[in-house]
Order: sequence, then structure tokens, then C-alpha cells
Amino acid sequence: MENRIDSEELYDKLSEESDRGLVLQTASLMDFLFNRLFNKFLILDKEHKRIFEKGSFGPLDSLSKKIMLAYSLGFIDKKHYDSLNYIRRIRNEFAHHFFKDFSDDKIADLCSNLTFLKPPGYEPETKRDLFFDAAIYHAAYLIELSLTIEKQKPVKPFQIEQSGLGGVYYITRAFEAMRKGDTPEKKPDKLA
Repeated sequence: MENRIDSEELYDKLSEESDRGLVLQTASLMDFLFNRLFNKFLILDKEHKRIFEKGSFGPLDSLSKKIMLAYSLGFIDKKHYDSLNYIRRIRNEFAHHFFKDFSDDKIADLCSNLTFLKPPGYEPETKRDLFFDAAIYHAAYLIELSLTIEKQKPVKPFQIEQSGLGGVYYITRAFEAMRKGDTPEKKPDKLA
């Protein structure tokens, strides 16, 4: 999938898919959008981008881990977290059971737990419609989030030392004293 996302094209592509295609493409889309979000937010050089590689057992090699991190960073709230996990669980059902579709009781039950901002009077005709609308909502949310998030900047040691964190100063001096065999100085109340 390209980096650029055209909302009309996305809507058309997902709506044309079979039940299995819709679910698998949605999970792939969520994975892509989380990668884009974290690439924009996290400090990643060429070596550290490996955290996204499948099969590398990296910290972000699965959709489940990406959802957890997004929640932990405050990018998504508990409702988004739960709903995205239901999308992930629905994806797993389709991926591991060839004959699944939205009429399946387990799939229908999982879809019933999907939450998203619904217009007043919203009543989907089918569980597929509910899944589709949840997918579009969550995709739009992650796209908007990635457009507004700011890249983190590395913290420079000088910034920490000058920030009034006397503990950093004291620990550094204590380690130096211990290496020399001296007794560490008393922790200062305030940096000079």
C-alpha cells in the first residue's frame, strides 16, 4: 500500500471486497496506519525501524502490540483500544477459518462489540456494514492523528543536567567517587 491515502479510493476498495477480503484488508490497513503514525512520532533511524519487521520478534511486529502501544502513549482511548482489538480478533477468525463470513455467530458477536462515533439513528443493515463503518471510522481517526502528531526530539544530556534534576548530577558524581574508591559526596539540596 502506498504512503498516500485517498479516502474515496479506500472506501471503494474496501466496499468491493468479499467478507474475507474486507476483514484482511482492514487489518492490513490498520497495521499500515499504525506504522505510519509511529514512524512519524518515534525517533527511528535506519537500524531502529526494524522494530516493525514481521518475524523479527520486534516490539511492534504485530497489530496487537501496535494497538497496545498506541493506547499506552495516549493516542487512542479505551473505546478505540477495545474496538481495534475486536477488529484484530475478527481478522484472526477470518485468517484461520476459511469458511467464515459475517453470518457466523462468533463473527456477529465480535462485530456487536465494535464501537465508534455513530450518527444519530445509525442502524447498520448487516454485521458486514457495521464492520465496514467501524473500519472506515478507525482508519479516518488514525489518518487524522498521524497528520497532527509531532515528531519527538531526542533529549540531550545537557538539557537533563540543566533541568534541575539534582538526582542525575548526584548519581553521576557518586559513580565517579565509587570508581575512584572515595565516599560519595552528600546529595546537594540544589544544583549550583
